[in-house]
Amino acid sequence: MVGYKNYHNIFSSLIRQNKLAQTYLLVGPPQAGKSEFALWIARKILCPGNNKSCLARINNRSHSDFYFISPKQAKKTAKKTISLAQIKEAIRFLTLSKIANKKILIIKNCEYLSIEAANAFLKTLEEPVAGTLIILTTAASERILPTIASRTQKINFRLMRRNEIMRILAKQKLTKSKIELIANLAAGRPIVAKQLIHQNYLEEYSQELEIFFSAINQDISDKYQIAKKIAGNRQTEKLIKNWEILARDILLAKFNLKNLIININLIPQIIKQSQNLTTNQIIDFWSSLEVSIDLLNQNVSPQLILENLLLSIHSTSLRIDTEQKKVEVSI
Repeated sequence: MVGYKNYHNIFSSLIRQNKLAQTYLLVGPPQAGKSEFALWIARKILCPGNNKSCLARINNRSHSDFYFISPKQAKKTAKKTISLAQIKEAIRFLTLSKIANKKILIIKNCEYLSIEAANAFLKTLEEPVAGTLIILTTAASERILPTIASRTQKINFRLMRRNEIMRILAKQKLTKSKIELIANLAAGRPIVAKQLIHQNYLEEYSQELEIFFSAINQDISDKYQIAKKIAGNRQTEKLIKNWEILARDILLAKFNLKNLIININLIPQIIKQSQNLTTNQIIDFWSSLEVSIDLLNQNVSPQLILENLLLSIHSTSLRIDTEQKKVEVSI
């Protein structure tokens, strides 16, 4: 379930007629299905007849004619990057003899190419080795060197319409309410919808929202304990992002815009909280969630962040100094 049926049809025809270009740039929002589509192309070319052994080698990156690279954390700066060493290895791969009819290189999130890596890769893009296919993906085309982008054929991936995702989900063995919830949470991203189907994400998601509802009426000492437990057992960034969706829903309910609520299975609880909180409290809490993501990226203690968030929910005001990136709770 990837979506973009028209692209599948077009590329299936190009592959059959052996009319593929040698370089493509797939551009679109995160988790819109770009990398998944690039992998589909690789499987289509290298694994005729969907040979299971071949497909497995693509999936575990062990196929001799397939190479996949993505950003890694740099040791010195802790920033994501595609290094010169990675690109040199990719270039070497393209020059090796091929066993199948093509050698395929996929570079995921190519906006993370270092300047040195991008410059080293330019000649390969200018004069691709015969019998090779290079596919780049990006969610930030404005960060790519123009000399890189100009040497590729650009394919745009948009967010899918809700009814398109629901039509894909309808092929799965899901209840109508679950289809609607997944389509809402996916927000136009087919890969997110796929993850929601095949993982225990929905159960975890519901548990994380339940923490929010139960924490509202706890006293201060209990909230400290809840924060400690959450920080030890859950991915804090994922939880905060899920709370952002909930805060948005509560604000929409405050303005009686129930038709725009994502968590349709929680509408009674959402309406109740919208009645118990002022508009400013909801907006302040939502803002604090956004700043908390920045704080996490600066390695601020997850437990400290969660403590402040939980304290801010119940009859408190959360004041955030965005310049100093400090969180202060006044009760």
